[in-house]
Amino acid sequence: MTPHAFWTSVAIWISVVIFGGLLCVEVCSAERLDEATRLDLARCLVSEADWHAEDWAPIAHVLQKRQRQYNRNNPKRQRTYRQMIHAYCAVFAKEGRNYYRDRTKNIRESTWDKPLHGNRQQWQTVKRFVNDYSAGKIPDPCKRCLHWGSSRDVIDIGPSWLVVDLPGVVNYYLEKKGE
Repeated sequence: MTPHAFWTSVAIWISVVIFGGLLCVEVCSAERLDEATRLDLARCLVSEADWHAEDWAPIAHVLQKRQRQYNRNNPKRQRTYRQMIHAYCAVFAKEGRNYYRDRTKNIRESTWDKPLHGNRQQWQTVKRFVNDYSAGKIPDPCKRCLHWGSSRDVIDIGPSWLVVDLPGVVNYYLEKKGE
């Protein structure tokens, strides 16, 4: 191997390592999630977006960003990702009007082996997504979004929020103006 070929291959290798590392910061930023957290995330995704897979990545990443934001602002009262799921997702809100509805109860009682009534194939899709997200394989489709909600939730968002246009989603995703 000539010296020129050697140094060219070294430069290419360094570029791949640096670029791959930068890419991984964006895509692989999800911390590995334990089984209980993955299950609660799956329950949250089905509760908040049903089987609309286009909504799952934005929701999972918004939860992660909200957790990091909360922990930055509350250094003495840190929340885990699972605690953020429970704080943010309606399926876990005991005070909510939907808490005692059959569908909500069925979602909360679902396990990896016992999916929602007759939805084994769809539940496997959610499970695959959550495992991929936990492994850092799911990129964030709305990097500045900090909230999501239905049309009912977005009616009174105020002037400091912008609705982000994401194709194929059923929820609305919001980012703060100027951030």
